[in-house]
Amino acid sequence: MLRSYRIAVFDRPSSSLRNALLNVFWSLLGIAPVFVFCNQFMARPLIYGFVAASFLAYAIPAKLLAYVQLSSRSGPYRFLRVHLLVRVTQDRRSLASLRHRPIDTAWFRHRETLEKMIRVTIGRERFHLAMVIFFLLATGYAVLRGLLGWSLLLCISNLIYNLYPMWLQQYIRIRVYHCLVRSGGSRAASASLLKII
Repeated sequence: MLRSYRIAVFDRPSSSLRNALLNVFWSLLGIAPVFVFCNQFMARPLIYGFVAASFLAYAIPAKLLAYVQLSSRSGPYRFLRVHLLVRVTQDRRSLASLRHRPIDTAWFRHRETLEKMIRVTIGRERFHLAMVIFFLLATGYAVLRGLLGWSLLLCISNLIYNLYPMWLQQYIRIRVYHCLVRSGGSRAASASLLKII
């Protein structure tokens, strides 16, 4: 039973290429506008300064990420259609397993499996938070330069490429938490496993 869940949560090697292609596609689609804007309108020192500022996201302790979490319930995420992203991202197998099957209580004796999954979502969220900061700085610069069309485009790109992926990672952790509770784990134990919920 435990083995089958591990296969469900972490993709088989055969899907690695598909996941890599999806990552490349979304990255190119999301970064292209800010890349073009920076190269056309921003000096190199300013770009480097914005990059340095965005890396502050990696200095934020994991527990403090709860303060940028949209909600502790899945309802707002579903209202914003965050769950639909599962169909086109590498996380679809993970959430499909959580949706269709309760987590076996044996998992509580193998915490490292879920802890790895949670660490992955936190790492992804940190990356997109750093990108949110950079996009916001670039958008602010565009506004100051009076480039309203660019500022609107950067806002849209930030929403699609950064905010929605951040919300997706938060949604995954919330789903794991509720599935653990449904499967017989105490709320305190399940929350301690997820660390920041």
